[in-house]
Amino acid sequence: PYSPAHGHRGTAPSLSSHSTCRLTRNSGGVSIVANRTGPATIVISFSNTNLTASVVIEVVRYQSLLLSAHPFPKYAGSTDNHETTLSQLSLTGRWQMAQLSARLLLTNNETIDVTDDPRSNYTVHDSGTLSVVRAGELTVGGSAVIVPSGQFIGTVLLLCRFSTGYNAPALRITMH
Repeated sequence: PYSPAHGHRGTAPSLSSHSTCRLTRNSGGVSIVANRTGPATIVISFSNTNLTASVVIEVVRYQSLLLSAHPFPKYAGSTDNHETTLSQLSLTGRWQMAQLSARLLLTNNETIDVTDDPRSNYTVHDSGTLSVVRAGELTVGGSAVIVPSGQFIGTVLLLCRFSTGYNAPALRITMH
């Protein structure tokens, strides 16, 4: 951001932008605030010089939150497999586990991984049947791993909420 503290001399820059966004001045410099999605050209010029610069940015917004589960521990190609059925491992009394993936889908079809973001909150409809363990809590590594507990057989719903209002459709996890 422009700031006289950064060594700029002369008058403040004049700013212009496309209707996609607006530029606002604040004590920290200049902020870009989106009005709608699409390309925007930001032009900065100084009135006491012939310096002008422009940059084109793509303004995007959140489209949806995607939640999926994959086999855990990972193996080659496992991130391409969706795992929503967890089975008991023979007579061991242990169950398969799955690793969650929470991704924000943007209007330009890019995704951002928010699985381990502290603003991602996971909720299990029946918390006595399985739990979501965060990174560092498992000695085997991994992040946001579904760990079945008890002897429950059936289907539970796993929910993910990102920040203050982005909800993924419920993920059904079946244990048998």
